[in-house]
Amino acid sequence: MAETAYTPPRLRSIVLGILLFAILLMLVCGLSNLVKLAGAPFLWIPSAIGLVQPLHSEDIAVLDLGDSPNLVDISEPGLFSVYTDDYDLLMMSIQLEDSQAEPWLSVVRMEDGVPVELAYVERGLRPYDTPFAKGRPIFTFRLESPGRYALTHPVRPAAISMLPDYTTGKERTLAAAYLVQLLLLAAPVAVLFYRRYEPGWRARREERRRMRERVDAWWEKKAGRGNGP
Repeated sequence: MAETAYTPPRLRSIVLGILLFAILLMLVCGLSNLVKLAGAPFLWIPSAIGLVQPLHSEDIAVLDLGDSPNLVDISEPGLFSVYTDDYDLLMMSIQLEDSQAEPWLSVVRMEDGVPVELAYVERGLRPYDTPFAKGRPIFTFRLESPGRYALTHPVRPAAISMLPDYTTGKERTLAAAYLVQLLLLAAPVAVLFYRRYEPGWRARREERRRMRERVDAWWEKKAGRGNGP
């Protein structure tokens, strides 16, 4: 019996396999970041027309949950969001929301000890979520006045991000803005695609038409013979 000679893989095949594995690993481990990075350019027009306030990395406070409470100084009050990419915190938030229980995070103004009401974020990750904060939003709350605030939470090896909220109440408008921009980008591609393949489609349609005509003529001829003397 003849034995097949062993052919070692080429260097190009090995490099290609490594690159494909790295891409797959990035897609699995960093899908949320990829979604937000892909959607970030589409925020330029909404921010340019004043629909949203553009965020920068310095606008985001990353809080280590290894210590509690975390103290945050707020100079400009308004609506804020809490983001996280920690799986356990995401699942905990979903379960507490489903059971209508109190959030695992509490926010209190240090000056008077008045607690801040937190609301769960029901939606999942969206392309218009800021890429500067890891994960997706899980809470929103409004701070009515500047000052120092204490964020109390379970102690665990994880992190959350606190940042100004520019999406709540504008989700439909942002989704519409993204859709319009995608359609505008897709239109030239669709036109080029149509011009490239339309002659072939037209030729196939014409061929099918001629085929139908030949088949119809054959059946008419056969029917005429069958009705003859």
